[in-house]
Amino acid sequence: MWEGRPPDAKMEIKADFIDYDYIETFEIPLVEGRSFSREYSADPETAFIVNEEAVKRMGLEKPVVGKRFGFWNIDGQIIGVMKDAHFQALHYKIEPLVFKMFPDWLRRMYVKIRSDNVSDTLASLEKTWKEMSLGYPFEYRFLDEDFHNLYKSEARLGKIFQSFAALAVFIACLGLFGLASFIAEQRTKEIGIRKVLGSSTARIVALLNREFLNCIAAANLIAWPIAYFAMQAWLQKFAYRANIEIWIFLLAATLGLTVALLTVSLQTLRAASANPVDSLKHE
Repeated sequence: MWEGRPPDAKMEIKADFIDYDYIETFEIPLVEGRSFSREYSADPETAFIVNEEAVKRMGLEKPVVGKRFGFWNIDGQIIGVMKDAHFQALHYKIEPLVFKMFPDWLRRMYVKIRSDNVSDTLASLEKTWKEMSLGYPFEYRFLDEDFHNLYKSEARLGKIFQSFAALAVFIACLGLFGLASFIAEQRTKEIGIRKVLGSSTARIVALLNREFLNCIAAANLIAWPIAYFAMQAWLQKFAYRANIEIWIFLLAATLGLTVALLTVSLQTLRAASANPVDSLKHE
């Protein structure tokens, strides 16, 4: 229920039950209103804090603070509007969210600690927990690890792609080196004749490399569309995703050409620098 709601309007909203200091601990920015406060005795019963997406879905006009809001037969008012933030993985769009004080439903405690002495801090927390005699074991986990687990499959996939890409580049370099050696061997006499006729070493190297560059350029033109559609299909899993820009393909092509040239040039340079007399005697 919200103030000004049309009779046929419906909205699904994520409800999170919190306590005092939650907003401050997580440093959640408020674009309007205030956080839950011990100075207001009615906050635990009637106060709600919603996010910007909820305000948008409800069609509320500013100022939002003070407008009636409720659910589960709890009638209250909005005391604050928090800035939209991701409370799920980036696979999902930001959804409407409401914070409500509900001490009986709290299942965990969030503690912000310094990172300079974690072990002693955890020991102190455990000691305090046991002194409270709550009847529950002291169990904890770190929030950054929870964030990491949201994208564990993506991180694993990234490592697999890096390993296979490195292996593919290594095999390709071996193939290019072998092919360059074979071509240089086949054109030994041609290289000798060109040198006798006045061609410089740099010009011969450029001539030999040109054939490889044409092949690599053709390979890039074939690989670009495949890579683009494959990445687009993968990015569709995310509600918020980066755009695939043309500079990524240009950078990949530049790096590929550079690696190929370094691999091929070593062999072609050695062939072009050989004594033309020895090249002409070559069988």
